[in-house]
Amino acid sequence: MKAWIPRLPQVIPGSSTSTKGMTGKGTGSLSQSTVVDDPLAFKLKEDSVEGDEPDRIDKQINHLKDKPFNQSTKGNLMEEDPIGAGGRSFNLIDVREFFKILNAQKGMTVVDLACGYGHYSFELSKIVGDKGIVYAIDLWEKGIKTIENKIKEKGIKNIRPVRADVSQKIPLDDQSVDRCLMATVLHDLLRDNTHEGTLKEVHRMIKGDGALAVIEFKVIDGPPGPPKKIRIDPKRTEDIIRPFGFSLYSTADLGPYTYTSIYRKTGG
Repeated sequence: MKAWIPRLPQVIPGSSTSTKGMTGKGTGSLSQSTVVDDPLAFKLKEDSVEGDEPDRIDKQINHLKDKPFNQSTKGNLMEEDPIGAGGRSFNLIDVREFFKILNAQKGMTVVDLACGYGHYSFELSKIVGDKGIVYAIDLWEKGIKTIENKIKEKGIKNIRPVRADVSQKIPLDDQSVDRCLMATVLHDLLRDNTHEGTLKEVHRMIKGDGALAVIEFKVIDGPPGPPKKIRIDPKRTEDIIRPFGFSLYSTADLGPYTYTSIYRKTGG
């Protein structure tokens, strides 16, 4: 059994546990073992992110400065473009750091929940490789069609776009998923009161040694990001997720605007 080993502690206000990164190889199981802290244990492909991280984020901030942020997850609203749809958090996080922390491995099955245009999905497809699968799941029709067109154009074989309401039945088997990602999704689910159904489904489909990764905006004034009043800090995020069968493993900073929390499944 392999482990995720914490690297450099970095505390975020409101979090009860914090690590800067995790390493490990193989199945990504969560029992303890010793791993040498190798900075080359994970290397994101150079062409996956353009330019230096600070410059890339600054450019994105300027582009989004005066635009509202709102992503509804409810019903037929998703046949129209939700305001702010299309990968906001991906363009605002430290991408390399996040994928180190996520520690997805080749051959894994990963879910990108409420995936939008699939920015995370396309990066994950490079990581899990030909023997892995990425399920890009969203109710937003335009986002799913965009992903379908891109995978056809690029000849990508390991992304499966799925149009589904994530708060209802997700069409995946029990304990079939190694990693599930919810990137700036939870605050929307809370607003729409659809978080309970979603988290029950996430728990059902994650393997016993799998993990849930949550990315959220820090509770600070924007832009970028959603209104401050609907943002959730790490402690509240933990309080929401824990009752659904998860325990907090780590919380880490992803730059000036976002954080990530990793949760382990605690039974069932």
